[in-house]
Amino acid sequence: MALCIPLCLLVECAGLCQTVFLVTGMCQAIDIKLDTTSVPFGAVVTGSQSSRAVVMQNLGDIGNASLVRISRLNQSRDIRLLGLRSRSISSSARKMLAKIFAARNQVVKTVSCMIEGSDPLKLVLTGSCVAQTPVKEVIHFSTHVCTRETRSIVLNNRSNLLWQLRPKIDGAYWSGADMITVDPQQSKNYDLTYRPLVMTHEGKRHTGSVFFPLPDGNGLLYNVTGQLVEETSKVIFKNEQTSEYLFYYITFKATPPGIISTIDMTTPVRQAASHVINLYNPLTAQVSFSTASTLSDILLPPNFTVPPQSEEFLGYPENKKDLGFYQYDLNLSATPAGPENQVHFRTYLGSTQSQTCRFNNFCKSRVEYACKVDNPDFHVERSITAASASSGGTEVNVEVIYEPSCLGNARATLLLSSPMGGDYTFPLYGYAAPPKPQGPYTIKSGASTSIPFKNVFPQATQFTFHVDNPVFSVKPMETIRAKKVHNVVVTFDGNQGNAKTTRMGRLVIAAASSASLTHNIEWVYYLKGVTP
Repeated sequence: MALCIPLCLLVECAGLCQTVFLVTGMCQAIDIKLDTTSVPFGAVVTGSQSSRAVVMQNLGDIGNASLVRISRLNQSRDIRLLGLRSRSISSSARKMLAKIFAARNQVVKTVSCMIEGSDPLKLVLTGSCVAQTPVKEVIHFSTHVCTRETRSIVLNNRSNLLWQLRPKIDGAYWSGADMITVDPQQSKNYDLTYRPLVMTHEGKRHTGSVFFPLPDGNGLLYNVTGQLVEETSKVIFKNEQTSEYLFYYITFKATPPGIISTIDMTTPVRQAASHVINLYNPLTAQVSFSTASTLSDILLPPNFTVPPQSEEFLGYPENKKDLGFYQYDLNLSATPAGPENQVHFRTYLGSTQSQTCRFNNFCKSRVEYACKVDNPDFHVERSITAASASSGGTEVNVEVIYEPSCLGNARATLLLSSPMGGDYTFPLYGYAAPPKPQGPYTIKSGASTSIPFKNVFPQATQFTFHVDNPVFSVKPMETIRAKKVHNVVVTFDGNQGNAKTTRMGRLVIAAASSASLTHNIEWVYYLKGVTP
């Protein structure tokens, strides 16, 4: 509030005192008050809410005092603040702040209201949550499937407050109005409808509940049950001339379908075969299916859904809750596996080439495969070990080396065999081209060099060695054992006189004419003689 303070200026002269002038001043200030410093919500039923009003008033002289910030409430959002559309409070004005507590947890919270130019205001909020207690009376429904039955729940408003209730219905087959208004000191009926879409199992009932949250934080909880009665059908035979008639009551009973059909599937071993089943969902709601098989080699999607009144093309389903089981017998036949992909080699006679054969191992445990090849020109390890495989198989690599012993084409079959993993066969195709010239090999004057040469033939063979330049010399003939390497020693005699000319030549190695299947095969090595 403004405070006026007067100040007089007096002048004294010759014993006389005289007032010269009077000074007055006034100070304006902000004075924001809350009508209470604590708001106890008390006990509130879970799912309901309670509200309390707090009045904020500006008692100061400065109009339009600004409310800068209100501290955030807890992250669970149990308490909400309403009624603060404008953050300006004029002088002598009152503002209503509504606090709403939605019961989820026990809450003790201090809220700070920051006022520009003034000390913050503290407000302590407290509330607790209590469990819902159902009304002793259980509302029972009984009707035919896909038929509606409606029961009324009487709501008695004994308070002086207007009830605007939003019921919370728990149960797939119950429905009702989203909102109902009950005047103070009055009663009103709330209609709850039960419409089951599927039959219940013998001795079982549908269960649910409806909860009415009240404005004072309390609530009304009603438990409901639904039971289906057997349908009764009647067939009437009537004589159109005499109007005499005869009728029969018919009772239908739905039993499990058993085995729907037998599915025949044939495929080579380790190759997949598929079969598609057409499923129809006759219900008006989406249905979830799960799958199961007694054989681990059958691969199925673990679960899938079928839209209402639609078809889906998937395999071997079951649905215990809504549509029961769909069972199929499987007649499975596995034929011998065919050969794997062909593997091709191409190299020169006297050299080697390596290729990798790949296959999928489906054995669920660690397994060893024996490796055999029916052509000595192809080489492979005696055995390989494969780790345990996943459901889709695990790739295994086998290295094969091709070392031809003759020109032209060669064929072979690689067999991988295991009692647990089965047999795999790979067709192998090789082609050997004529030997490729090599070198040049540099030899210093008066020195020699060794050139490695391998007998690629499967038997000991006599080879001839010939140089086309007399400055080089070599042993004319040698017998080399099968598949062995022999070092051919070539000597450079040097130039005559002091000439330092580089001399070139060739070493030609050929099988002796007595050797079979080796005619016209020559290996050429270029020679280079240098004089330092």
